[in-house]
Amino acid sequence: RHAAVREELQAFAAANSLALIGTGEMNPWMSQGEGQRILDGLKALAAMSGHPELEYAPIFFMGHSNGGAMSVAFNQWLPSRVAGFVASHGSVGPGALSPEAKANPGVLTAGEVDQKIPPEFIERLFKGMRAQGAHVCLVVEQAEDHPPGAGSMPFFLFFLQRVAEQRLPPGASAAHGPVKLLPLDAGRAWLADNATWKQGIARIVPAAGFSGDAAAMSWLLDKDVAFLYRGIATYNNPLKLERAAGHGAAYLRNEPVTVEATALGEGKWKWKSIALYDGAVRLGAITRHQPRLVLPAQKPGAHAGVLVGELPNGDLRTSLPVSWVVWP
Repeated sequence: RHAAVREELQAFAAANSLALIGTGEMNPWMSQGEGQRILDGLKALAAMSGHPELEYAPIFFMGHSNGGAMSVAFNQWLPSRVAGFVASHGSVGPGALSPEAKANPGVLTAGEVDQKIPPEFIERLFKGMRAQGAHVCLVVEQAEDHPPGAGSMPFFLFFLQRVAEQRLPPGASAAHGPVKLLPLDAGRAWLADNATWKQGIARIVPAAGFSGDAAAMSWLLDKDVAFLYRGIATYNNPLKLERAAGHGAAYLRNEPVTVEATALGEGKWKWKSIALYDGAVRLGAITRHQPRLVLPAQKPGAHAGVLVGELPNGDLRTSLPVSWVVWP
């Protein structure tokens, strides 16, 4: 429940006209009563708060451990209410998925050395869902145990930002009943090869025209999400990015954002170029002599930066993503 008081989550919610609700003391078995308990709670909250739209509003699920299992299970149980879901280090059985459940975008993450919920459990869930055509990706975070890794929240919020932009009809209101979510544009999807995480940089490709076994690969919402995925999924990143001056992840609307490369690799890393990206959008160059970039005021919502370095032979390397979330 404490996640609901995190400022960057509040800023993300405000920027996208969402209510931010934390839960606790619930089990993941939505079909056995917990799903209805969530719906009843939303109905009661709608009446208490004077916001009747909460009873029918689309839900963006983000949960860790047991909460991650809740995210997956609710999408299986009542996919018509789910805009998108994130399951961090949490697993349930994949079960049979309806066409609507398969169409909803999702993120599954695991910790490489997680003793509580081993990555094999979540890999099994991923394979079971992808075999049915589900729109999900998998990340096994390098050297992470059960707590989420440093790149998790930037990736999660950026993913949900893109879901909000692509699925919520402009001007739609749930005040008088459910909102019909927009279908995703399959032509924008990308794929990631999970077998390449340890090969220097994760391989990402457009889904359109791909002729291999797409069911064995992670499904990604679009090119922007693919660039972020490449940062969090790749092992042994030589580049490191941070927000400068110890700034938290939340920013005021007109506040500039300063980021800094705090590691550019040593020894063999002779870079041809290094650039900062927000998703797949190039923001500027980074050098050893000028490792800091000051970005002008950013638009409201969740952003996430990654460094992409090019070596003389054309090979690319990246960094974990770092977020900045702007209040409206």
